Amino acid sequence: MQNQRDPRIGSRREAASALPLAELAKAPAPAKAPAPAPVKPETSVAPQPGAEVRGARILLEALIEEGVDTIFGYPGGAILHVYDELAHVRDRMNHVLVRHEQGAVHAAEGYARSSGKV
Repeated sequence: MQNQRDPRIGSRREAASALPLAELAKAPAPAKAPAPAPVKPETSVAPQPGAEVRGARILLEALIEEGVDTIFGYPGGAILHVYDELAHVRDRMNHVLVRHEQGAVHAAEGYARSSGKV
């Protein structure tokens, strides 16, 4: 059984030679996109009243209000929104990155026992 080529589809060589090189050279250069405005880092203050706030930010602000200054974790999946917001509060909260989810539990328990913080 031999593969039959669809006659409506040309070869790659035909598609590549559809426009002569001279015509391609005459084509105008694509317009350059304007440079993006510099991004100012957000200050690490609580959101203004009435402002729209994500749940991840609310979680981190609640932890800070309760006196939490160190968290242990492993980014991925559903927790990524928290890690996005964690960058905005990094001067008020420390994050210990672990190599495995279960390692975070052991590290946090060891930290709590040795520091006396719960």
